[in-house]
Amino acid sequence: MAGMEKTVKKFYLLPFFSMVMLMVCCTAAMASHPFYAKLKDKLITHLKHPEAKISLCYTLAQKPWTQFELPPGTDAIKIITTANMAKDAAYDKNTPIHYALAFEILDKENNILKSGVYHQHTAITLYGDPALGQGTTASYYFDHALIPGDGRVINLDLKGIPHTQNLKARFRLFRKDAIVSDVVMRLYFSETVGKAKLEHLWKRTGKAKKTKLARGNIYPTEFLTEAETKNLVRRAWRPLAPVGSEGIDYVTRRLYVLKEVEDIPVLPAARTRGIAMDEHLRVTLPIPEQGLDLKLSFFQAPDMMTPSFPPSITLKWFGKKQKTLEWNIPWKGADTHYIKHFSPGIMELSCDQGVSVLIHQIDKDPEVDITPSPSTLRVWPVDAATPLTYRISRGRGGAFTPFRASVRTQMTVFEPVDTRLDYTLLDTTGNVLKKKTVPLALTPSLYDRLVENGTPTILSDPLVFHFKLPPGVGYIQFSSPAPLLVNGHNRPPGMVKFTRVPEDYYPADDAQEKPRATWFPIRPLERDATVFPMASTVIHTRPRPPTINRDIIAGNFKWETFEPENNAKGYYLLVPSEQKTYRRDSALVSNFKPIALNRPVTVTFKAPAALRTMGPRLIFYGKNSSHPFEIKVILDGKTHHREALMGASGTLTLPPVSPGKHVMRIHSSKPVKVFINLIQSRDAGYFLRFAHPLTQRGIHLNYTKVSPGDETLSLALFFPGNNSQRLQFKVTIQAPGGGTEGPYDKLTLLARRYSVRSDNNGPVYVLNTSPPPLGSWQHCFIPLGSDLKPGNYTIKMMLEKGSRGYVVPYRVTPGEHPMRKLFREANHDL
Repeated sequence: MAGMEKTVKKFYLLPFFSMVMLMVCCTAAMASHPFYAKLKDKLITHLKHPEAKISLCYTLAQKPWTQFELPPGTDAIKIITTANMAKDAAYDKNTPIHYALAFEILDKENNILKSGVYHQHTAITLYGDPALGQGTTASYYFDHALIPGDGRVINLDLKGIPHTQNLKARFRLFRKDAIVSDVVMRLYFSETVGKAKLEHLWKRTGKAKKTKLARGNIYPTEFLTEAETKNLVRRAWRPLAPVGSEGIDYVTRRLYVLKEVEDIPVLPAARTRGIAMDEHLRVTLPIPEQGLDLKLSFFQAPDMMTPSFPPSITLKWFGKKQKTLEWNIPWKGADTHYIKHFSPGIMELSCDQGVSVLIHQIDKDPEVDITPSPSTLRVWPVDAATPLTYRISRGRGGAFTPFRASVRTQMTVFEPVDTRLDYTLLDTTGNVLKKKTVPLALTPSLYDRLVENGTPTILSDPLVFHFKLPPGVGYIQFSSPAPLLVNGHNRPPGMVKFTRVPEDYYPADDAQEKPRATWFPIRPLERDATVFPMASTVIHTRPRPPTINRDIIAGNFKWETFEPENNAKGYYLLVPSEQKTYRRDSALVSNFKPIALNRPVTVTFKAPAALRTMGPRLIFYGKNSSHPFEIKVILDGKTHHREALMGASGTLTLPPVSPGKHVMRIHSSKPVKVFINLIQSRDAGYFLRFAHPLTQRGIHLNYTKVSPGDETLSLALFFPGNNSQRLQFKVTIQAPGGGTEGPYDKLTLLARRYSVRSDNNGPVYVLNTSPPPLGSWQHCFIPLGSDLKPGNYTIKMMLEKGSRGYVVPYRVTPGEHPMRKLFREANHDL
């Protein structure tokens, strides 16, 4: 036994220890050698991730193409692309990385069956690695000092091609950002597994892969039927190599893909609660008609760097009739809260750095989290190699078909971009009717973003183009030298636009209460094609506040009314006014202030022009009576005017008064309400308007459009307030046909229907008649777009349902307008 031990030591243990000592010596001697260090790094790195799967990738160049020959009968292919960055590249995790891939599908004679460009944007996502205790990417290289970005997948369906024999697919790099070193791709073709293999293929599949294949089923893998398991493995994706010789026609690279990386990012999303905003992104919240009591809670994500100065938060509120309010919210760290009641309109929050906000409605018990989520909108990419085509479907009731296109672009920096949009009109057989180019001045959006894999991309504000496509146009096609995002809408030509007043002028808090759609989204032909469905993109949008016209809020505008052609008997109305932030001397003539009876009142008379004296008008309103009564006006302690009157209401002109302050006292022998104009005060008062009866007979209005741009005809509608029935009327604009197809900023809808609610928001006093005061009044708006040239148009308004109403048609034109002044020349003896 002892001899056996000596033999083992001599022939086995001694050589083993000698080999170990030799390796230690070699290690010490070669530790500094570059080749040894590289080999050591490879071995250790691979041992850290022995589960990594090696995928062969092929680099893409802008020239030449990388070509693949597809197996016969291939009906689908999948392309996975990866953008690579240098390890020492200055990478910003908040800035997406862009690149584009061009492709062509060829037949055996090299005829191009389909071509296009796919625009991709990626990022470098780090995942938690429990083995290393640090972040790592989902894939990596051994032999290259590159960091691979997140992979992007493109699926191409070939079922629509009549003959799938001897097809070729080729790819090249179309463009890339400067930070991208190169782009690699992998191609897989879809293969149908034969029936003989299906019998045992599921049994040979690993548990993890079975779970992955069956993730779309309700039941776990143990409860699947034999037919279900066969369907899961019936089709498989097989890798395919390019045509040619490696190193000459294509370059191969080994990408190590981790299969078992835990899907937990090292740096979680910076804002896990609420909705984010920063210096280039704002938060908006529509406030419904009933208003809201809100609590706003602000915070910054824990992983954000502490700024050198506190965030500056601004809150704005936008209401009806160009009303705006603004507040600054002081930053108090984690205790930054703001509580306020908001009237109907829209609220906007902005900040000079990254902050998130939670919004709770506190007038409910318990309070409700109403933090808004961005709306989504599907758009399609367009560039020079990838046009976008829409079919024009014609309906009844119109000589032209309305069409609307919205155009955006992705941006890497928050700066304007100038490019162009090309559109082509084609007939129903595809022949070109017209080509035209539209210049685009795209500005960065404060409300829209493209978000993929948690990475936001700056978008431009949409530019909206409206078309009036004449008969004979079957298609409209868009292209651009720069990558754009486009979505299209149409509208049946004879469809009447329905508007509820005032509900549709306020944001709705219920899906059932939202206004009826004006435009309807349609998909491009490329989306419907079975050969290559275009890769559409979903973007995030937020509501926008109304555009504020500085001339309107400053009182710098012209107000004018219109007389109907068939002018039936009308009435003067005293309409309650609203408090304004401006004063317009030109409105003093039609603005009447209520004056209390039988007590002294200090008033300030203001002449509408540089006049030394003026003759104010007095309006009285009371109950109908057959007995006369007397009104006496005492001005500055002296009797200024005395007159015997009769009737329920009327108007009289007072003797001239001088501008400035006066003490006025009015006596009446019967109870009446008294109103006087040319008085300057904080009281909003009442406006004197002449209203026309709105009946089923209708009103024909001769409207003169003075500008080539957009205009709005406003209607002040008055009717009894004690009537619960809504008042409904229809508006028709008679416009001549012809003109160009556009594009226009806005398109005029020639037929509209309004359903008006009675709100009891009066009183509105009707003068010189016996009916009681009207109890309800609303405003309606009729837009006239730039598609209508300046000129005369007939607008017909006809009552359809409800009691008789009264309407005042008027137009407000912002800006400076010349005023005519008449002077009487005095007689002088020569």
